Amino acid sequence: MMRLWKRRLLNPLVTSGIAIIVWQWLLPVLVRWGWALLKIAYQSISDGIYQSAAQGFGNEVIIQIYGMTTSICTGIWLGFATALARRKFSRTQSDKGTFWKFWHSTTVPLVFGFIIVMMLTVDFAHHFVKQQLLSSFQQRFTILAPSLSEQEEENILADWAKMRSGVDHEELNMKMEGTAKERGVKLPKPLWK
Repeated sequence: MMRLWKRRLLNPLVTSGIAIIVWQWLLPVLVRWGWALLKIAYQSISDGIYQSAAQGFGNEVIIQIYGMTTSICTGIWLGFATALARRKFSRTQSDKGTFWKFWHSTTVPLVFGFIIVMMLTVDFAHHFVKQQLLSSFQQRFTILAPSLSEQEEENILADWAKMRSGVDHEELNMKMEGTAKERGVKLPKPLWK
């Protein structure tokens, strides 16, 4: 009688109590921490793009070679992982639960492949945005330079070199556009804002 009571009443009560604690208190805290970490990571990546562009790093040929190389490496990795999974699947075809064995043997390589693809995508996007910022600044500065004094040119270049975030980039764009309007120069739109 006591075992039946424990199994039918006490276990669900304890389990539901643990679930309430996790869902009501622990999960919101973990979600807030995770969201805060994601915002910090996004802000650091974003600021890193502007800092790299200000330092002048960016070469279109290198970015294209990098993109091709990472695409080839990712393709090789995913092809290898799929071939390995198919090989394991063909060995276990006679067993019961073949689909689940196949699923488990492919999950890990595909998850790692997805993570690699996402990391490479973020890295490639970082290089692309950096190249767009650098090209846009050089184009707009070249158009504006003939109407500037040497001191104004040095000030704009110094502001570019000091750039650390998107806010600094926006201020520099507004300064260049204001100077262009004063001098009657038409600047093209920035490639990246």
